[in-house]
Amino acid sequence: MKTTRFTEAQIVAALKEFEADKSAANICRGIGINKQTFYNWKNKYSGMETQDLRRLKELEDENRKLKQMYAELAMDKKFLLIILCFVSCHSDGYISILVVKYFVLAFK
Repeated sequence: MKTTRFTEAQIVAALKEFEADKSAANICRGIGINKQTFYNWKNKYSGMETQDLRRLKELEDENRKLKQMYAELAMDKKFLLIILCFVSCHSDGYISILVVKYFVLAFK
């Protein structure tokens, strides 16, 4: 995930300066960002306090971790279904260690 060089407090302070009728160009020049970055912040974080912004970033990070956990579990399920299919196709129900190692290496 791309990290920002600005803290939540700095972003909120810049937006509050804009709300206090300071021009966007002066704010951008003062903190060294592009106007488009400032307007992206304005669209995304307008009306938020520092705690709200911090909580939003925590929730986004948690969401990213949960998506990664889901992807790993989906891969595990696929792996187990392939093994189950392989075992059910063989009449004796025996699965060799080499086959299991192959599937483990294939899905790493």
